[in-house]
Amino acid sequence: TKTQLVKELKVNAKESMGSDIDKVDITQMKLLAEQILNLYQLRDKHEEYLEKIMKEYCPNFHAIAGTNIGAKLFEHGRSLRRLACLPASTIQLLGAEKALFRHIKTGSKSPKYGILYTHYLVQKAKRKDRGMVARSVANNLSIALRIDFFKGEFRGEKMRKDLEDKFGYKKDDKK
Repeated sequence: TKTQLVKELKVNAKESMGSDIDKVDITQMKLLAEQILNLYQLRDKHEEYLEKIMKEYCPNFHAIAGTNIGAKLFEHGRSLRRLACLPASTIQLLGAEKALFRHIKTGSKSPKYGILYTHYLVQKAKRKDRGMVARSVANNLSIALRIDFFKGEFRGEKMRKDLEDKFGYKKDDKK
């Protein structure tokens, strides 16, 4: 009831504007909260699975892009082979197709990045430098994809570190 909830939340009863809540309603709220928690746990499990798969099949790409960005790029690129064949400029704009076609049709500003906007190096860059950083990240991703596709040696950590040094960021300083 309301008094139990007020005690649990440590709220002064006089400050509360709510009314008594039925047990049925509380049960439904708890059920919803449990389902949301389960969804977060499922997301974490899927992320661990994706990370394992990406480290096995495309470790260089994973070292630069990370799990979430890598998965989104694979969603747009459809396969490692197709992504490896794409030029860096196309990789840079994956996820910004709508803006690209709007630019072509109406002459509006051209997009500078798509999915790569969420990459930590692009996020940390000054607004005016984000396009240049996205281009460098896309160049390195393109090289990493080709190395992974043709089963080359692992150079992803060095490539990521070179990018971080070039732009003066560290992955640990992400937030």
